[in-house]
Amino acid sequence: MRPPAQSRFIPTLDGWRALAVVMVIICHECLEHNPGFAWMAPLGAVGVRIFFGISGYLICTLLLIEWEATSRISLKNFYVRRVFRILPPALAYLSFLALATMLGWNLVNRSSILTCIFLMANNLSVGYFVNHFWSLSLEEQFYLLWPALLVYAGKVRSARFAAIALILVPLWRFLYTWVHHAPAPANRSDMTLDVFFAPCLMAIIFFDSRNRERAQRMLSFKAVSLLAVVAGIEFFILAPQVRKLLFTMMVPAIVVSTVLHPEWRISRLLELQSLKWVGRISYSLYLWQQLFTSHLLAQPFAIRMLALFATAAASYYIIEQPSIRLGRNLIAQTQTQAHIHSATLQTSG
Repeated sequence: MRPPAQSRFIPTLDGWRALAVVMVIICHECLEHNPGFAWMAPLGAVGVRIFFGISGYLICTLLLIEWEATSRISLKNFYVRRVFRILPPALAYLSFLALATMLGWNLVNRSSILTCIFLMANNLSVGYFVNHFWSLSLEEQFYLLWPALLVYAGKVRSARFAAIALILVPLWRFLYTWVHHAPAPANRSDMTLDVFFAPCLMAIIFFDSRNRERAQRMLSFKAVSLLAVVAGIEFFILAPQVRKLLFTMMVPAIVVSTVLHPEWRISRLLELQSLKWVGRISYSLYLWQQLFTSHLLAQPFAIRMLALFATAAASYYIIEQPSIRLGRNLIAQTQTQAHIHSATLQTSG
C-alpha cells in the first residue's frame, strides 16, 4: 500500500539531475580542454549512474502509482509519453549535426545517426559527437523492457526478476572477463542493463508503506553519509568490474535516501529553485554538452557554457515542453474518444 503523502511529484530528483549533468560536463571539459584535470574525468561515469538510478526509480514508481490509481498500466500511453518526451530534442540535435556536416564541418556520418535513432549506440561504434547517445540508447532499451515486464509479470515476479538480474548480469561480466582475458564491453546491453534493476527493485519494495518506513529508519543520515564516503573511496581504488557492481547498488541507494528523507538539509539543497531548473533542462544539456565541450570550439570556458545553457534552455522551452504537451494532449484525446465510443455503445445497447 502506498503512503498517502506519496504523489507523482518525487522530491530531490531534479536536483540530482542537475548534479549528474554537471558531472558529465566537467568530465568532458577536463578531457577535451583541461588535461591537467583529467583525474576528475571519472565524475562523468558517476553522473551517468545517477541518471540511471533516477530513471529506474522514477519510471517504476510512476507506473506503480498509475496501477494503484486505475488498476492497470497503459503501455500505449507510456510509450506515447516517452516518444514525445525523448525523441524530438534528440532528433533536433542529430539534425543539427547532419546539417553542419552537409555544410562541411564533418561532425557525423549517416551510419552513426541511424545507429542513434535505432537505439543501438551502446552496442555499435559511433562518432565522438554522438558518443554520449550510448546512455540514451541503453535507457530507451530499459523503457522497452521494464514497463512490459511489470504489466505482464506483476510486481512480485518483476521484483524477483530484478533481484535475479542483479546477480546474473555481474556474473556474466566476470565470466566474459575470465574467458576473454579482457574487460567486458562497458556499455553493451547485456553487460549493463542491471544498472536499472536496483532502483526498480527499490521502487517496488519502498512502494509499500511499511517497507518505506523501515527504509527511512535504516537509511539514516549517518548511514548514507558513510555509504557515500565508502563509494567515493571505492571509485578510486577498486578494479572497474568490482566498482561497477558496487555502484549499481550504492548510487541508487544514496539518491533514494534523499527521496525518503526530504527533511534533510542536503535534500532541501537539492530542492533549490536554481538546481531544479538545471535539472529540468538536464536532458537538453546532456544532448548538447558534447558539442560545446568538444575540441572543435576553442572559445573560453565561460562563453561556451553560456552558449550551452542558452541552447539547452531554448531546446527545453521550444522543443521539449511543446512536444511533451502534444503527447499528453494526444493521450487525452484518445481517452476522450474511447469514453465517447463506450458511452455510445452502452446507449445503443
